Amino acid sequence: FENSEIVNLLQDLDITTTSPSKLFDILDANGNNSVDIGELADGFMKLRGPADKGDTISINLMVKSMQKSINQMQMEQEKLKQGMLQNQDLLVTMQTRTPGYQGHHEV
Repeated sequence: FENSEIVNLLQDLDITTTSPSKLFDILDANGNNSVDIGELADGFMKLRGPADKGDTISINLMVKSMQKSINQMQMEQEKLKQGMLQNQDLLVTMQTRTPGYQGHHEV
């Protein structure tokens, strides 16, 4: 931070940060590129002091949950891909078996 008064105030609150932009991103909870008084208070309360064991466990659980969700999305995406390939194969088969088929015609 360029302003030593702000650094001192943050240190008095037991909040350490190396980057103003990181601090802003943390405080801007709703991502609207501004920090209201509620976000400021909530953010500072969450940032005070070192992370405790509960914080670490909570983060690990959130990461595991996100990994599970990503894996489920990947499986669903693969199912959709397989379904699309089967439909494509079926369409090609229908086209080759239909005499005089010349593709899609607009009505």
